[in-house]
Amino acid sequence: MKETGNTKIIVFSDSHGSSALMLKIAALYRYSADCFIFLGDGLGDAQKIRNLTDKPLITVSGNCDGFFPSASVEKAPPSCVINLENVSLLVCHGHTFNVKHSLDALISAARERSAEIALFGHTHLPYEEYIAAGGEAERPIWLFNPGSIAKPRTGKPSYGIIDIIVKDGKRGVLLSHGTAD
Repeated sequence: MKETGNTKIIVFSDSHGSSALMLKIAALYRYSADCFIFLGDGLGDAQKIRNLTDKPLITVSGNCDGFFPSASVEKAPPSCVINLENVSLLVCHGHTFNVKHSLDALISAARERSAEIALFGHTHLPYEEYIAAGGEAERPIWLFNPGSIAKPRTGKPSYGIIDIIVKDGKRGVLLSHGTAD
């Protein structure tokens, strides 16, 4: 872990073939972000971020990505666990965990994989919730959905920002939503 410093992660989901706003936001963060994450349903759109920056782009496939087969879709798993600055993140679209009806399966999957943050899309609604540890063996979990960058169910198109802050050997995580129009 770094003794001091920040790591900024920009999270997008559900562009559904409409990449203009996502690319506008990615261009704004192309130098300040350390990593971009795309949570599915528009993998072809997400690949355009690679033309803006050489920063890592992590992608997972969504339920609609199978309708538009491409090489990038075949390589994107439905979920994965990544570790950034000693923060473990479960990255998924959410459809395989049935997140439109309940978050229980997502919470269980995050706990099984020792994830501190569970990132998901699919609902097209920004969401953030802290789930406290249920016992000594359980860790607390943040649930975080950036909403949809192109087709929000309510409000404006949105994206997520994760800041991992390390100072004097101590780590903090800030989650926030940005809006685009």
